[in-house]
Amino acid sequence: MSLSGKLTSIFILSSVVLMTMLVTYQTQEVTTSGVFVVKQKLQEDHDYFLLLEDQKIEVTRNEYQLVEENRRYAVSFVWNRNTPYRGELYTIEPIER
Repeated sequence: MSLSGKLTSIFILSSVVLMTMLVTYQTQEVTTSGVFVVKQKLQEDHDYFLLLEDQKIEVTRNEYQLVEENRRYAVSFVWNRNTPYRGELYTIEPIER
């Protein structure tokens, strides 16, 4: 087999492995919705998070500033079973007291 044939085979094999890994990771995504109490607000460098039960949800700076700790919200977020303690916020709405 020539050098270009070997390189082509390596490239194709690498591409198949990478695509398989990406598809496998994406099939593990879960969307969760419900009423949650914001237990804590966290800021790490320039990233903002809300702690809902055992989920650490990434939010925008604006959402971070508007949300109050120990208050109930209707929340929808996506997370991955491979990284179960971290998610990304879709929607958040306060529940009237």
